Amino acid sequence: MITSLSTIPKNTTPNPAPPTINTTPTSNQPTPTHTLRQINTTTQKKQTKKEKKMTTNNQNYDTPKSTTHTDSFGFCIITTYNANKQKIKETHYKPNGTIGFIEEHNPITGNISKLTSYHPNGAVQIITHYDPITNHETKYITYRTDGAIQSIVNYDPNSGKKINSIYYNSNNSLNYINEHDPQTHNLAKTTWYNPDGFLYCIEKFNPKTPWEERICTLYFSQTTPAEKQHAQKIQHSAFQEYQTTLQEQQLALQLYQSLKPTKTHITHTRSGNQHNK
Repeated sequence: MITSLSTIPKNTTPNPAPPTINTTPTSNQPTPTHTLRQINTTTQKKQTKKEKKMTTNNQNYDTPKSTTHTDSFGFCIITTYNANKQKIKETHYKPNGTIGFIEEHNPITGNISKLTSYHPNGAVQIITHYDPITNHETKYITYRTDGAIQSIVNYDPNSGKKINSIYYNSNNSLNYINEHDPQTHNLAKTTWYNPDGFLYCIEKFNPKTPWEERICTLYFSQTTPAEKQHAQKIQHSAFQEYQTTLQEQQLALQLYQSLKPTKTHITHTRSGNQHNK
């Protein structure tokens, strides 16, 4: 039985209370024969200088590797392109120079594939994944200011409707899991867990109504073996999601540090719209 998911400093942000008690290609060509000749080094040097000039002047690019501009909210936005001149990332800096959020784009469709926002202290706040074709959200992860994971919501990439949502206590234990009906997408079941990881109760809802119409509440002793087994199965999935989300959080923090601007950078980007190599 899973009792704790990881060790992250305690946060006092409250979680929703349970129903009755408080639970915290290359080609192969023959090599041609060449005659050795003396190279004109003077001409070669001139060509090298010319080539260097062409590669360091952004006006010679149809699309520069990155562009910088400031929006109406005072955010400095740096847009990054790949070698094929396709947009792959947008970094939005707040007026004070800190990163507000980062958009990662699918180079083929141009749609956002991931959006990561940060707390003022640099901690990850929200990570949202999008389907590159439908552009619907597929996963929405929220973090507390101390780094603890608060919730994970999964969506159907085709419809954009909720599949399930997982909520964690500030001490990293599993709080409860919402499951939505695959047809109506309305809330169908909420499974609550004790802080020690054991099943507390299962709430069942009418999936035909858009509001949360509770049908019944089954406490541990009232649940069937199949219901207990299902509760343990989704608990295990929640644990795996938690571990994956922690790894994703570390990558987001590394990205933040790699893009964190210096004071010189902040002054430069505030001076006006720029085109960068």
